[in-house]
Amino acid sequence: MTRIFAIAINTWREAIRDRIYLALLGFAALLILASQVLSPLALGEGTRITRDFGLSGLVLVSLLVTIFVGTGLVQKEIERKTVMTILSKPIGRGEFVLGKYLGLLMTLAVIFIAMTALLLAVLALRGDGFNQPVLLAALLSLGEIVIMTGVAIFFSTCTSPMLSGMMTLAVSVAGHFTADLNAFAEQAASPLLAGLTAALHWIFPNLELFNARNAAAHGVMPEAVRFSLGAGYALLYTAAILLGSIVIFRRREFR
Repeated sequence: MTRIFAIAINTWREAIRDRIYLALLGFAALLILASQVLSPLALGEGTRITRDFGLSGLVLVSLLVTIFVGTGLVQKEIERKTVMTILSKPIGRGEFVLGKYLGLLMTLAVIFIAMTALLLAVLALRGDGFNQPVLLAALLSLGEIVIMTGVAIFFSTCTSPMLSGMMTLAVSVAGHFTADLNAFAEQAASPLLAGLTAALHWIFPNLELFNARNAAAHGVMPEAVRFSLGAGYALLYTAAILLGSIVIFRRREFR
């Protein structure tokens, strides 16, 4: 565990030195503050728009950090040949992958906490007080971030950063439409198409399980059961995809 955390800390330090970290954090601030500009046009719904924009911004910025930083973490080490130096020490390939995952997750956690605090502060300044539905919806969104971080690391172990980023984005989009995939599978005329669609329904993560943003924007608290279901689902799905990442990385040859 000590070796895993050492890699995680080093990954976190590299990530926070990346300029995109501050650029995306600035984007988050602009996204939340921009809702104030739109508020006068919202016919009395300014606070709701601020909640909606802010919560959506949390997930969007986290996904952008995952794509622009996470998808190149492993490949960057391979291109710079530093992976050979690291693995020449008493560090297993599985420990290397897990360390990279935890380091990226730590980076996202710092960004997420800062953005959530900023959103709650903006809402408080608008007279919304301490908005518990928004805070709980943000915490629920962490499950999506945990899963997508694992997805980014998975693609980073087996393909180029550009392709990895595109595939991570595709999984994120598809993950919000898994219910539609299931409905399509039930109505498909072709058994082959139905089977393929049903398989995709199970392969892609069900990210809508972590989406309580619309309800929170209207002041509705997320159901308590979603937190327990979401935590279990996020842990199982992430464990499975990290296991796949380790298997692939162990099979790779470096030159």
